Amino acid sequence: MLTPTSIEMPATSLFVARAEPYRVSDLNRFMDEIKASPLVKIGAIGKTVQGRDLEIIRVGRDVAPNRVFIRARAHPWEPVGNWVVEGLVRRLLKGDADAEKFLARYSVCILPMANKDGVERGGTRFNSQGWDLNRKWDKPADPQFAPENAALERWLDAEIKAGRRPSFAMDLHNDANGMLHISRPDIPDIEKYLERMAHFEQCLRDHTWFTVGSTKPTFHNPGTLGEGWFQRFGIDAVILEFNCNYIESIKEPALGRHWMTFGHGLVAAFDERAARVRGQPHDAGDVLGGQQPRRVDRQARAAGRGAAGAGHPGHDLRGRAVDHGRWPRADRARSVCR
Repeated sequence: MLTPTSIEMPATSLFVARAEPYRVSDLNRFMDEIKASPLVKIGAIGKTVQGRDLEIIRVGRDVAPNRVFIRARAHPWEPVGNWVVEGLVRRLLKGDADAEKFLARYSVCILPMANKDGVERGGTRFNSQGWDLNRKWDKPADPQFAPENAALERWLDAEIKAGRRPSFAMDLHNDANGMLHISRPDIPDIEKYLERMAHFEQCLRDHTWFTVGSTKPTFHNPGTLGEGWFQRFGIDAVILEFNCNYIESIKEPALGRHWMTFGHGLVAAFDERAARVRGQPHDAGDVLGGQQPRRVDRQARAAGRGAAGAGHPGHDLRGRAVDHGRWPRADRARSVCR
């Protein structure tokens, strides 16, 4: 039952948001705060349809052996990614021994607000040309209808040519459910990629309040950044959706401070992932080599990974039963507060 609540309105209008807002002005304030750090470089890589700058925030040192890319706010109504990114960056800049350890292992490049036009005008999904920026990554971006994606693709091409190919990429979103979206493109040796993704899912469980599970073994979405970057550029990539209503593992409504806490823990999850993959060949890149991958039997591959229907909460992405009980509070506090 809903409890009546009194709301004080000092002005003549009231704006109601489903998720705690994170505005363009909030991003500008945050970038102004961190730009003086010697560990931070901020530069524009292009412009939106309406001419707003698209910034990349680079945190860390060029000599770090691993590189992580994060994109947030491809869909304007989904502010969770911005809160997570701010929490992650603040943790990396804390200056303690753990932060130094993390920065010795990897650097991070972030496109914090991919759809600034939509955020500024209060949009929901599309850019100012009606383009979904998390679709059609299976082909080169259209600079007329998706200049935001075209700018990001040019930046990525330059990074790869400079020897700075990201070893991992994550696209942050939110909806009413939450899920780690692991896609399965038709390429050889997909099992090695899935093993790396299974390990990363466990890293999320170990270092954050993540418990929602991942997609089924039949999940396939070639238009998203998660699958497109893996298939086209040989980069391990994933989409992480957050439940913007409620966080089951901590039994609390979802708020900005919780998503920032997730960002704190994500720093350690990235570190554990990097520690494992360092020195190993990048299987996806080796397989693709910039060429069109051969097709494989999707039904046979899915059948070899577990029972149909696995991958929903209650199973991991390889179809194995997992315990989705609450993350022990002491362990959670130790990981996210270091």
